[in-house]
Amino acid sequence: MRIAQPSRAHKALCASVGVCECAHANSLAMKRLILIFFGFYFLTLIQTSFLIHFKALFGWQAGFGLILIAVILINLFESPSKNGGIFSALFGGFFLDIFSENFIGFWILISIAIALFIKFIFKKYVRIPILRRV
Repeated sequence: MRIAQPSRAHKALCASVGVCECAHANSLAMKRLILIFFGFYFLTLIQTSFLIHFKALFGWQAGFGLILIAVILINLFESPSKNGGIFSALFGGFFLDIFSENFIGFWILISIAIALFIKFIFKKYVRIPILRRV
């Protein structure tokens, strides 16, 4: 079964409202979440298997740098009104919790707090001008 392509007006309406119940929006969001999930799994495997050997160079937290940097970058480049950065913080914190010595939920809380702090700062204090065609 083939899904009809949405029109420009429909895409503009979905972008302005921020919520769309269409098949194209749901499938794109699901693909993005799956990509983020496996991307964070891959980054966690690199951290715990390869970067752990460089503790003397980077300090005791050498293994947790990639995930936290990825969470920060995703939240910096995403729109403050979208929730993908919060889901990425959830996935990143989950994988850090699985591979760390701390109790479950420690890195999830830290990464979600970082994501919400960045979203709050951008929503409240930062205005990014968008170039429009007239």
